[in-house]
Amino acid sequence: MEDILFVIKDKKTKFTKKEGILAAYVTVHYRNVPEMSVQKLAKEAGVSAATVVRFCHTIGLKGYFQLKLLLMQLKENIDSYGEIKKGESVQQVIKKLEQQSSNALNLTIKALDPHVVESLIDQLHESSAVYLYSAHNSELITSYIQQKLELLKIPVIKTASYKNAMGYLEQAPQKSVFVYICELIKTQEVKQLFTIARKKEIHSVMLTTNQNTAKLQLAETVLLTKNIKKSSFYPQFTTVIEMQFFMAQVIFYGYLAKYGDEVKKKK
Repeated sequence: MEDILFVIKDKKTKFTKKEGILAAYVTVHYRNVPEMSVQKLAKEAGVSAATVVRFCHTIGLKGYFQLKLLLMQLKENIDSYGEIKKGESVQQVIKKLEQQSSNALNLTIKALDPHVVESLIDQLHESSAVYLYSAHNSELITSYIQQKLELLKIPVIKTASYKNAMGYLEQAPQKSVFVYICELIKTQEVKQLFTIARKKEIHSVMLTTNQNTAKLQLAETVLLTKNIKKSSFYPQFTTVIEMQFFMAQVIFYGYLAKYGDEVKKKK
C-alpha cells in the first residue's frame, strides 16, 4: 500500500473535525501509535475510540489493527538505514544511501505545505533585499541559496556573524526578507533577531530541522526539513544538507515558474 502518512495527508479534506485532530496526532507520533490500544490513542489524541475507528475507515483501512501494521512498517523502513560496514559491496552501499535519502525526502515532503512556499515566493518577489543568516555548519546551504537568489536578480546579503545580522536587520529597508538557516536554535539569539524583524515589519523565514513548536512560532514562515540519522563517520554530512538543498530548489524553480519572464527582463 502507498505510504500511510501520504494517504492521511491526501484525505485531510474528508476528515471530520475530530478526525482531523486525530490525523495531526498520528502524523506527529506515528512511531508510538503501533504500541497503543484504541483507547490509549483516543485518550492521547483527545478524541473518542469511535473516532479512531471511523478515521481508519475514512483512510480506506479495515480497522485500527491495519493502521498499526502500516505505521510499524513505516517505522521499520525509516529506521532501516545503518552505518556502512567493512566488507559491504558497492550495491549494498547504494541501497543504504538510497533508503536514507528516500525516507528523509518523503518525510520532508509530508511536512511541506505548497501554499506556504507559494506565499514565500511572492514575498521574495516583492522584497527589496534578502538577509541570510547562517549558524552551526550551515554555510554550504546558505551560499547555495545566495547563489540562487542572485540568479533570480534578488539583492541578497549573507552573514554568519550574529552581530552583523543584528546590524543588517536594524538598517534593513522596508519589504525586506530575513532568512534564518540553522539546525540548532539558540533561543535568546533567535528571539532577538526575530524581534527586530517583527518591529521592522521584515518578513521572517526559518529553515531548520528543529521541531520545537515555541521556537518555530518566532518566524512567519517555517520550512521544516527532516533528518534520518547522523553518521558517526561524517557527523556533518547528513540528510539535513540534502533536504535543505531540495527545499532551496523547490523555491528557486517555483519562483522561475511564476516570475521567470520578469527575471529575464531584469539586467
